Amino acid sequence: MKYRPEIDGLRTIAILPVILFHLGYNWINGGYFGVDVFFVISGYLITTLLVAKISGGNFKMFEFWIRRVKRLLPALLSVALFFLIICPFIIFKPNIRAISTDISPAIFSYFNIYALFHFGDYWGAAAEKSYFLHTWSLSVEEQFYLIYPFFLFLIYKYLRSYFIPLVIITLLSFTLYVYFLNTNKDYAFYLLPSRIWELSIGGIVSLYSYRVSIKNTRLKNGIIFIGLILILGSYFIPTLINNANGFGAFLSVVGTAIILGLCSQKDFLGKTLYTKPLVYIGKISYSLYLWHWPIIALFGSLSFQLYKYNRHYVNLLIFIITILVSVFSYHFIESKTKECKAYIKIGCYFNCKCSILIIILQIREVQNFL
Repeated sequence: MKYRPEIDGLRTIAILPVILFHLGYNWINGGYFGVDVFFVISGYLITTLLVAKISGGNFKMFEFWIRRVKRLLPALLSVALFFLIICPFIIFKPNIRAISTDISPAIFSYFNIYALFHFGDYWGAAAEKSYFLHTWSLSVEEQFYLIYPFFLFLIYKYLRSYFIPLVIITLLSFTLYVYFLNTNKDYAFYLLPSRIWELSIGGIVSLYSYRVSIKNTRLKNGIIFIGLILILGSYFIPTLINNANGFGAFLSVVGTAIILGLCSQKDFLGKTLYTKPLVYIGKISYSLYLWHWPIIALFGSLSFQLYKYNRHYVNLLIFIITILVSVFSYHFIESKTKECKAYIKIGCYFNCKCSILIIILQIREVQNFL
């Protein structure tokens, strides 16, 4: 799969609003729609990879899952271990048990379901105290990765066409999303069936973007710019319009699809997204996403001790710490495990099981400490 650095630049446009939103800035009250941008990007990239493998006749399901484990799990385990080790010395003891309880759903990728029935409202007080609340979106993606390869493999084997089945599941999922928005917004927010449409739209763009050719440069740049405006607009829509959550998601998804489908390094926006700072932030965006919320939650637990300090200075400190830790995490954990050639199939599987065992043992130690 050809590397597109502008996609990393697009990740930057997704992750920074998420962090600003979680820091509590009301002027970007829709910053959480950056997660929807990530969903579309993930759908695009994973479909590109899977279709190439399946169509080429060299797709192996186990290798695909091992690759996802190497990509996602080591950094997540590092975050879990770090906060399990330091929190007993910093925060109120009864809160530590809640932290240890949240780790298992985060690691085993069912935190979205756990949060739905344990916390309910994503914006509620109980949810905001969870150090691993943000892993709900990672759980949605992991659940998608479990079923999506089977889906693509089967439709290619029996239909030799990806497009119509993808359109059908996109429409069904979007219909379910709209239905839940009017009946149970928590279901619309947390559950995979009501989120598939965002990932599958990325898949549709992956399949057919190469067929879209707009020769008029001004027209093409104009459409791409509209895509950017839709994404940025989604970040501010909830602030301007009450009950606009569903509309904001639609804007961010459509805008991301436009940019993924049309943007290249030759276009004005593509050149902008290709700049080194934006590409670098995009590369460390997974580490940024993993670390930012637990750090914010930790500082939230220390609100009584920090109440004398200016909120913006505290947020700046949180942001700096998040950047520094994420840079370290990306270079010394995420990149090392992702590219390590020593991770053969059995070795990778065994290593992940051992890492999970370490977490479980650590949880027991924390509980004994209480």
